[in-house]
Amino acid sequence: MNEKNSCSGGCSQDKDGIQIGPPINFDEQLEVKGAFYRKVQKGGFWIILLRVAQFLFDFIRVLVLTNLLKPADFGLLAYAAITLAILGLFTQSSFDDALVKNKKDIKSYLDTAWTIGIIRALCIVIILNLFAPYTADFFEAPPLNLIIRIMSISFFLGSLSNIGLIYFTKDLEFSKTFILQMAEFFTDFLVAIVFALIYRNVWALVFGKIASIIVRVIVSYWIHPYRPSLTIDWAKAREMWKFSKWVTGSKILGYFNMEGDDFFVGKLLGGSALGLYRISFKISNLPATGISCVLSGLTFPAYALIQDDIPRLRKAYIKVLKLTSFLSFPIGALIILFAPDFVKFFMKEDWHSIIPVIQVLAIAGLCRSMGILTYPIFLISNKVKLMNIILLVRLGIIVVLIVPFSKYWGIIGVAWSVVISAIVVQIPAYYTTNKYIGYSFLEMMKHFMLPILGAGVMMVIVQVFKKSAFWDASGETSVLNGLLCFVSGLVVYAALICYVDKKMNIGIIDIVREQLEFFKSRK
Repeated sequence: MNEKNSCSGGCSQDKDGIQIGPPINFDEQLEVKGAFYRKVQKGGFWIILLRVAQFLFDFIRVLVLTNLLKPADFGLLAYAAITLAILGLFTQSSFDDALVKNKKDIKSYLDTAWTIGIIRALCIVIILNLFAPYTADFFEAPPLNLIIRIMSISFFLGSLSNIGLIYFTKDLEFSKTFILQMAEFFTDFLVAIVFALIYRNVWALVFGKIASIIVRVIVSYWIHPYRPSLTIDWAKAREMWKFSKWVTGSKILGYFNMEGDDFFVGKLLGGSALGLYRISFKISNLPATGISCVLSGLTFPAYALIQDDIPRLRKAYIKVLKLTSFLSFPIGALIILFAPDFVKFFMKEDWHSIIPVIQVLAIAGLCRSMGILTYPIFLISNKVKLMNIILLVRLGIIVVLIVPFSKYWGIIGVAWSVVISAIVVQIPAYYTTNKYIGYSFLEMMKHFMLPILGAGVMMVIVQVFKKSAFWDASGETSVLNGLLCFVSGLVVYAALICYVDKKMNIGIIDIVREQLEFFKSRK
């Protein structure tokens, strides 16, 4: 429903997408625990494909739609998404997370979870239709009344999806998730672009979202044989609620940490500013957080399977941490370096003001990509309450900073308030996580040093390239030269990482090699 970037498990329903990542070698003794290892690797393979496909769809979608629609159109959809998401969060049950964590046979719980979801959706539809006019008045956006009424239908339609899909997450069967999500992405992509070409207004975005949900419901019953029925077992509902109440609280706080900036931008600066800000967020965060959201979507169910084996859990977590930092830091650096060129090459002049916003939000995206990795550990260690306190602190920082920052610096000020809050909460989140798995905080920080050094050297060299023959005296260049410079930066980073890793035996290259060997074995 959102235009920022989403994930299950570790990311709040983001500003759009889905989750998980590269296959991870959790145990070298494959002859003993090989079945689990292969299941995780297989799941990671499919979700990597899913994430790459989503990135490509989103990339093309943003480029096409920003050249067909105005920032105000994206702002209107954002207003509606904020309204629907807030109401949905305060009424959600989070039963899915409870079922994934539950080690017992969950079949007897499914009908109850599905039925409660439908009742909840119907209540949301009624409330949204009653309050749509007041919401439109609050944001001073009259068209929002009808948009909210139409989009409220999506809540009910979404609740009809097959609850049996939970088995795909619980059993790491992400090949089926790939089919489901690809159908959604393609539908949203195709419908939004077709309607944008015809009507050139916000309804292209609205119809794309609703069409994708309809397709999700249809495909969910095609790919899984379970057929739910309208039944409520109140004992089962109470049992699921014992775990999920704290998860629901964390998702509410996570949402306001993630989307609260949108609310303030929309209310304080207007719809056009909100549209500019959301696209800035999407461009700046999609690559970096895509990596961690991808990993997070796999690690929660995977960690849940080995939650009682702390040494094995610690080993898995460290590998995920190394791999994420290795990938996220150079991507964040390249977004900062090439944001001006990207926007000028591919977007209309109406959007050129987002360049500095993208660069600032890229820092927040990097912090978020690393912070998301702690979420699955908080869940499996039953420390969700503590995580909520950390999220509440971050939200407090945003609230304190965002009003004065937006007043003096506009949406750039909003972006800086998000960066500051994201940096501050990393320390307690990682300290708590490391304490649970028995790992030194200082040892963990060492895993960040090499990627930071590599990204810094890469930025210096790329800047030299940009002042050389690749760019003319006016600072302009061609798309081809820009691409060559971009690739050169990645080559420099990879070469430096390989050299230092080999000398210091850090282990990043071994992890990457494991994953590459797995993909080769799938031929």
